[in-house]
Amino acid sequence: MAKRSTKKLRTERVNSAALGSGAATLRIPGATNTGRFVCEPGGACAWPRLQIAAGALEALKWLALIAMTIDHVNKYLFDWSHPWMFAIGRLA
Repeated sequence: MAKRSTKKLRTERVNSAALGSGAATLRIPGATNTGRFVCEPGGACAWPRLQIAAGALEALKWLALIAMTIDHVNKYLFDWSHPWMFAIGRLA
């Protein structure tokens, strides 16, 4: 069985103009992409970094804020009398 490396992967920031997309990504020099993992030549592997567009992340934050507010209104104003408000608050 191959020995797993515990060292951190060395990364470099790639200019988004060079990639032709609006989002900057991280590239590991000399790495190979095996489909699910990004692996260094020495054998260290990691999950590829999840990239979320800035607008989508901002919308997700607002959605969480609204869901938490609904849950708190149910708790402090309605004394847990609306279970659907509790369920929405749990989504946050």
